[in-house]
Amino acid sequence: MCGSDNFVGSGMSAYLASKHVPIKTFQFEDVLQQSSMCQHQTMVFNIINNEQPCSAIVQFLNKNRFKFYNNVIVIVADSLVAKLCVELLYVEKAIVLTEKSPLRDFSQLATLAAGKWNPRLYRSQKRLTEREQQILNLLVNGYTAREISELVSLNYKTIQAHKMRVVTKLGLANTSDLNKLIVRFTHSLSFLP
Repeated sequence: MCGSDNFVGSGMSAYLASKHVPIKTFQFEDVLQQSSMCQHQTMVFNIINNEQPCSAIVQFLNKNRFKFYNNVIVIVADSLVAKLCVELLYVEKAIVLTEKSPLRDFSQLATLAAGKWNPRLYRSQKRLTEREQQILNLLVNGYTAREISELVSLNYKTIQAHKMRVVTKLGLANTSDLNKLIVRFTHSLSFLP
């Protein structure tokens, strides 16, 4: 398990220990420096109230996705940023859980640790098209809609339309909510509620 030792992390560790699942706890920085830690079959990244921004962890996993090809990646994230984790994560076998996920989803971690990957557990279905994911990724990286229109050679109004579809598909009310979500996703200590 990698990440902060908060209520959710402590609860998951206790549950897995009660099911006799061997657990090793690492700090995120240790995982970054030692590729040998990628040898574990199931890797849980608890990024609720983590010192690292969620975007850094998602970037790390995407960059090293071929090292994690045989691994099951479980990300436990704040329910607000989990939507962005789902859409921006390109790891083959990944599950995103939140503090609002049902307990049965957390109980499946013991099954995953035993090496029984069930595709039905992959509840984190992507909702965005490839173009919408591309635009969301550029927005997360700090590009404005005008800059994105120049980068991808599309009309500014087309970019705005894609942005509004992203807002709708993520269940947000407006682009202001999207901007708040992006700030929360890219900063470790968010001042937003």
